[in-house]
Amino acid sequence: MLVQLSQSISEAVSVLQKCCTDEGLSHPNPDQNFSEESDSFRSNIEASKAADKIVAASSQLIALLQAPSLSLLRAACGHITSAALRVCLELSVVEILGDAGSDGLHVTKIAQRSGIVPDKLGRLLRYLSNQHIFSQVAPDTYANNRISTILHSKKSVKQLLESSDQKHDGSMEQSFPSLIELFASDLHLSSGYLTEYLKDPVMGNSEEPNHAPFNKAFQVDVSLFDWYNQPEQAARLRRFLTAMQGTDRLQADDGLLKAIEWAELPSGSIIVDVGGGWGNASLPVAVQNPHLRFVIQDKVDLVAAGQAAWETQLGQPVSSDRVSFQVHNFFASQPITGASIFILKHVLHAFSNSYAVKILKNLRAAAAPSSQLLIIDSIIPPFCSVQDNESPFLEYDPVAEMVYISDLTMMLQLNAKERTLSELEYILEISGWKVANIPPRHYNNLLTPVVAIPV
Repeated sequence: MLVQLSQSISEAVSVLQKCCTDEGLSHPNPDQNFSEESDSFRSNIEASKAADKIVAASSQLIALLQAPSLSLLRAACGHITSAALRVCLELSVVEILGDAGSDGLHVTKIAQRSGIVPDKLGRLLRYLSNQHIFSQVAPDTYANNRISTILHSKKSVKQLLESSDQKHDGSMEQSFPSLIELFASDLHLSSGYLTEYLKDPVMGNSEEPNHAPFNKAFQVDVSLFDWYNQPEQAARLRRFLTAMQGTDRLQADDGLLKAIEWAELPSGSIIVDVGGGWGNASLPVAVQNPHLRFVIQDKVDLVAAGQAAWETQLGQPVSSDRVSFQVHNFFASQPITGASIFILKHVLHAFSNSYAVKILKNLRAAAAPSSQLLIIDSIIPPFCSVQDNESPFLEYDPVAEMVYISDLTMMLQLNAKERTLSELEYILEISGWKVANIPPRHYNNLLTPVVAIPV
């Protein structure tokens, strides 16, 4: 296996280099700040797959050659990486190093600007540099690198010190740093109570959204979203909403556009985006299909912002004949009957089966025989090894790991889950729906569209 893995890496490197040479694409440089240009090779599917194959084989090599005791120790100490990242994010270390450039900055100067003891900060940065997050360019001197750069909030240190509200302002530039900070803080704490949650005779067998490890960690009796909506959690809600935009970096833009033959729908067809926020998922479809009518349904605050958001994005007033915004709780009866398409994007994964079935049954009751239900969520892929001489390593799908993480995140925070295809088919079946079509998922797209019809 050792030789086969080595050969697989060598062959994939050759493919990657050829793709980059033929199309003038850049190779990643570990000490270069990240940019779309520096990772341009990922725009080529063949090059992207070759890179993923290198990662898969390299991971197998590490598992094969590293001492099992060290492998387990590193896995058990993941909390240290998470905690160290949180320190750097909340103390603006990335922004401080951004001002220093490639020469880096001595830890005493970093600590002076961040307000903590140099020795303790230096030990954290040394550890993260060993994880390839940050670079140690000289003794006790650190600089940003390809990985740490994407944690930059695109705000100056002065702005962040003057107002913490600047950090999570809802912009796409700040979305990924907000996402990592969310994982390294609240999710980090919730994960520490996973065992207690599973062993709890009530919570461990419950499907209630307020019976999650999060509830034990923060000692609250309400669900995560009800907690976020409390006035004292305004900063956390702002960070969460900004972070959710960070997931857009993990999926192709055209997934929803290609899921349905929108142009073939009759003029005036009604599309209902259930739990659609301000309608960001439907907007690209509306732009390309002016013959369709859209109804965006969600809570009061999100619906109120919808009209302004669409007009800002479209650059012109939006008529009520084109789109309307409706306050609606998807656990109540669906007021729009006979719609051509009902959309559920990022909805079902936030609920356990019993609650997901309630949502689906309400839509089934409102559906016409010709209605379609478009579900956009992550589908958990199977995990199995390829048993042949040509592929000695586990097939690596970069999406799979993200879906596994998302699934456990749903359990930690909401007592909910991502689903396998068979699990999704089950809750559809008992709700009066069946899967009619699964459009191809774009490579590296986190989300899978599934089209269901009434039965």
